[in-house]
Amino acid sequence: MKLSELKQIIKEQIQNELDSNKPEQVQGQVKTDLFKKLNVADFDPAKFSTTVNLVKQGKPLNTAANKILADVMVAMIKTSDDSLLNQIFANLKQIEAK
Repeated sequence: MKLSELKQIIKEQIQNELDSNKPEQVQGQVKTDLFKKLNVADFDPAKFSTTVNLVKQGKPLNTAANKILADVMVAMIKTSDDSLLNQIFANLKQIEAK
């Protein structure tokens, strides 16, 4: 076998491995209007949706994403609206990484 053929086979194997490890797609959508009702200070729906998608994909979170989750969690603990919490949990459960 020629060296060029071996290189081509190795490149193909590496590309196949990279293709098989592509990030998962997230199905479902965060209903940010539910989270707005929690009155989280400086709530940014786009950043929150991105953070939830990272969590669902099992990816590591940066400091900003951790702060977003912490702020939402504190607001969820402080609220006394059980029906809102049930709606939020139902929404988060329907989001799946595929």
